[in-house]
Amino acid sequence: MTESLETYYGLPAEVRFCRRCVMSNQRPASYPEFKHQKDRKAPTLHIDAHGVCDACRYAEKKEQIDWEAREAELHRLLDRFRRHDGGYDCICPGSGGKDSVYAAHLLKYQYGMHPLTVTWPPILYTDYGLANFRRWIEQGGFDNISFLAVDIGSSAFSRDIHGIPDMAAMQPTHEDLVEMERAILGLNDPGSFVEGGTARISRILQYFRGLNRDSEFPAVRCNAPWVSIVVETTGAIRGCFFQPVIGDFRNINGPAALRFRRKLNVESDPTCRRCVCSKLLGVRDFLNMKT
Repeated sequence: MTESLETYYGLPAEVRFCRRCVMSNQRPASYPEFKHQKDRKAPTLHIDAHGVCDACRYAEKKEQIDWEAREAELHRLLDRFRRHDGGYDCICPGSGGKDSVYAAHLLKYQYGMHPLTVTWPPILYTDYGLANFRRWIEQGGFDNISFLAVDIGSSAFSRDIHGIPDMAAMQPTHEDLVEMERAILGLNDPGSFVEGGTARISRILQYFRGLNRDSEFPAVRCNAPWVSIVVETTGAIRGCFFQPVIGDFRNINGPAALRFRRKLNVESDPTCRRCVCSKLLGVRDFLNMKT
């Protein structure tokens, strides 16, 4: 008698291998990160009735592509937007991994474009990940915009689960801030590409100087905790990204949440006073929001 063993995570009970690449049907497929749950059933690599996996089937399709014609099409597209004054003419999103490094390199050095690289970095970089990112920008010769929240001491963004980062290691040095100020003052018409212009980006400089105790933190005008809520991937809610957890998504106006809002004074609260966000929403902002 054959014992039937329990399978976990939704994996197929029958283990099959692709007859071409020998990849197993136990390999999880891509899955949206925010949908991860401990009891979720993960989709896995599909292997068809002929014993061939989806990846190999897609490889067959790529063999039918006229790559010279595709490159010619790419050239025509790039020529439509190519600039000859050195200004940015395309955006290349990436992290500094092999795919984004290769794409940015080809755009700049093979196709003669001037890409601006854009990154939404992880909350906690690995040593290798950060090193790769810096090599991409510094050795590759690219400019980069990163959209990571500036606050480096918050427990938001699930940092309370994964661990608070080393603030001392992340905090810019005095020399870094001198260079940052020089770069801000040297910006040409920053209002055209920085939301809020020089004044807004200078808040970041003042924030880091406040962390170094070289100046006061920038003044805060914010009503985010009263007009919005932050729901984390765990279901926990916060009045804003940087304030403590005040409940979960099933009860966003529970006693703890109401008590938090009644007592909060952004002018004196220690977390608010050192916040770089300062989100002040008016009636017009809500009227302009799209649902």
